[in-house]
Amino acid sequence: MDKKLMMILIPLLVIIVAAIGVLTYLLLSDPADTGKDVYLEQIQSAEKLMKSGDVDQAILHYQNAIKEDKTKEEPYIALANIYYTYKGDIDSAIDILRQGYENTGSENIRLTLEQYTMIHDGQLDELLSDVPKDGDLSNMDKVNRPLLDILSTYTYEMYSRMFSVKNYNRASGVYTVSYYQYDITFEYKDSRDKKVLKSSDGTPYPTVRPTAIYINNIQLLLPTVANGLTVNDLGDVGLNLVSFHTRDARHSTDYILFLYNNAEFLIDCDSSGKVDPDGTCTVLPSENGVTEQGVSEVSLSGRVYDLTSNESVPGATLRFYETGNSTPVCNITARDGNYTANIAPGKYTVYVSADGYTEEQFELEVPVSDIFVKDFGISPTLSAGQIRIVLEWGGTPRDLDSHLEGTSSNGTNVRVDFTNRQVTSGSGTLAELDIDDTDGYGPETITINESGGNYDFYVYNYSGEGSIATSGATVKVYLNNSSQPMILTPPSNLEGRRWDVLSIANGSVTVKDAVRN
Repeated sequence: MDKKLMMILIPLLVIIVAAIGVLTYLLLSDPADTGKDVYLEQIQSAEKLMKSGDVDQAILHYQNAIKEDKTKEEPYIALANIYYTYKGDIDSAIDILRQGYENTGSENIRLTLEQYTMIHDGQLDELLSDVPKDGDLSNMDKVNRPLLDILSTYTYEMYSRMFSVKNYNRASGVYTVSYYQYDITFEYKDSRDKKVLKSSDGTPYPTVRPTAIYINNIQLLLPTVANGLTVNDLGDVGLNLVSFHTRDARHSTDYILFLYNNAEFLIDCDSSGKVDPDGTCTVLPSENGVTEQGVSEVSLSGRVYDLTSNESVPGATLRFYETGNSTPVCNITARDGNYTANIAPGKYTVYVSADGYTEEQFELEVPVSDIFVKDFGISPTLSAGQIRIVLEWGGTPRDLDSHLEGTSSNGTNVRVDFTNRQVTSGSGTLAELDIDDTDGYGPETITINESGGNYDFYVYNYSGEGSIATSGATVKVYLNNSSQPMILTPPSNLEGRRWDVLSIANGSVTVKDAVRN
């Protein structure tokens, strides 16, 4: 994400302030000379305004950022989130994302656009109106229907793809997570006969819904609650089985209960059935999870993608072998890069290959579930003298960064990271950052075209949340003379935000503070 540049530009901005007194005046009065600084100032101002709750002014600053540099993805995604989450205006959210994709070609924008379009296609136009003003209260305005749809149907994977993790906790068989987009806590917990959490790491299966959702700000769900809403008002908007209940074992206060998409919504109210504007709402999605016994096949799907571009690889083949078995369970051709298979739960070795790519071996555990999604990244074949380093991790931290520093064999200083994505010498490229990922999982890929120099590679936790040691991070090192990549993971006792992974000297790789798998 381009706001990372602030880390590099802050010292420069301080110098400018000291030299001329007022940075803002300079930026706004001479945009031709300081366009990059104007863009960053607008982004920074917008983020501060969002934190203070001034949504409308934040919109103006994000719009100004686009005027300064229409090729950056961040303001488009931020505006779409504001239009949908705070204004209830999904049409404007889709319009700004379409504009952003046309101007940037960003894969993140494309994926976000797909999510918003999917939501839009499942809604009626009249349910997507703006949050109403006082005195202008139609029945349909009383409930945030798009949010109802999300909370009643979304799975852990869908939340992970669309939202950014703020906090999460794994303790005593319960996984809780919250996101920056909403003041909502999501809880996942196994029941006696249904499994929601994976035994391997305590995180939820991708396809399960939360067992409970806690909305801390009731206005997110009921935008007009400040005007007074009662159990009768909610019964007028077409919700199912709206009823009043006194305090019981299910809820700590008197509450209104209604059903939506088979999910139960329990809303704080007083003894007369009036919604408490300072109250909360508990959502209980319909029963989900998987049984430990009786699952014969899992619907497995995913895609094969290029580690240097994140684009799908058409025509890739996948061969699945049960652990210890030399006969493949199935052979699949991903004609457009996407694949599907019905396969029994268990552990597999998967060989993935395609023309122009190095065949790679993956270890895969298919969980006891009804459906499971797994993507595979493969590396284009390397030429003599090339080395490729690929960083992948889990959903938290959101932003791990790859850094390469050193000197090429001809003495050129090499520094590759998100601020300096390519280093050239003469007409050739010495090294470049092919992909910079900022929303979790990766990949981040650096390709070295001249491996005869001396280099150090390290990983930095830019977002600062979580830790590298518990991130599930792996670094794969591809050499042109090796059939399989070297796989490195951080040591369990790694502390701090920096992980010094490896060094390269004249094409030879030396592992530093890492575990070789």
